[in-house]
Amino acid sequence: MAFQAIAATIAVAGTAYSVAQGQKAAKAQSAAAGKQIEMQQQQAARERRSAIRANIIRRAQLQAQAQAMGVEGSSGVMGGQTSLSSQLGANLGFGSMMSGLSQQYTGLTAQAADYSARSQMGSAIAGFAFQGAQATVGTSFGQKRVTEMFG
Repeated sequence: MAFQAIAATIAVAGTAYSVAQGQKAAKAQSAAAGKQIEMQQQQAARERRSAIRANIIRRAQLQAQAQAMGVEGSSGVMGGQTSLSSQLGANLGFGSMMSGLSQQYTGLTAQAADYSARSQMGSAIAGFAFQGAQATVGTSFGQKRVTEMFG
């Protein structure tokens, strides 16, 4: 009987520790996902700035070439500048969309890890309860209860 009490105490402590560590793991995973999303946002901002910088350089090059050729106000030059602006807008829109999808993916991955950790904690608690039920059946009180329940 004393051995069963010691075993039950150890099982309770082990389960409590397992649950606490599972909760810490879930919180750490969530924090890591938050940092990853922040990194993705910073990377997207950097890529937007780079695209804008490249567009400014291309427009300046086009303008310089048009001036050198004496056609700076021509419809061809104006169309080229409009095309560069359109390409920039499309690239920025695509980059923003991909950044948003990446952030959603990261958040969902963290949520899945959290659910997995919670599932493992639930399994640990259920396993402990099952062990406790088995230990109770071994005692005279437990045997009496099983007999009462099942005849």
